[in-house]
Amino acid sequence: MGRIMPHKGIDNLLTAAAADIDVVVAGQVADARYLRDLEARAKGASVRFMISPSDDELLQEYGESAVTVSASVYRDMYGREWPQSELLGLTLLESMAVGTPVVCTRVGGMPEHVQEGVTGFIVPPNDPATLRDRLRRLLDDSALARRMGEAGCRQMQAFGWPAVADAVFAQYASLNPAAG
Repeated sequence: MGRIMPHKGIDNLLTAAAADIDVVVAGQVADARYLRDLEARAKGASVRFMISPSDDELLQEYGESAVTVSASVYRDMYGREWPQSELLGLTLLESMAVGTPVVCTRVGGMPEHVQEGVTGFIVPPNDPATLRDRLRRLLDDSALARRMGEAGCRQMQAFGWPAVADAVFAQYASLNPAAG
């Protein structure tokens, strides 16, 4: 899920998935050449491209997916450098919010939100073999995937409106104990 552009490392995901792991690539096309190269690489594999999906379609994909992958890189398949590749990794947060485990690369701010072995896995960038290993672990162990998905969902609930409202109220109450 996300913009389809070279620093997203989708090519590494397709290599990791090979022909035996189903992949859905969903998002806005930001680089038409990259999309064409991905489509060529996906020949013979179980890859579906969802171009410009609606919010409802994305939510459905998050909920139906076994895992969400963000395979971003600092050096893309064309050799270009992306020093500010991922500042946040919003797709990971959205995925965890619906209870889907995640796998991300150790790029930008993404590892700050994924708890290794708890809410998902963090792998080195440009390492399809390790990415494949972590995908296989989640796909082959439904109990592990369920635990990670539930842990991610709990983690994201801390950012929901009820939790934020309670925290703000507690701050105000601490400033004026008579008001609490």
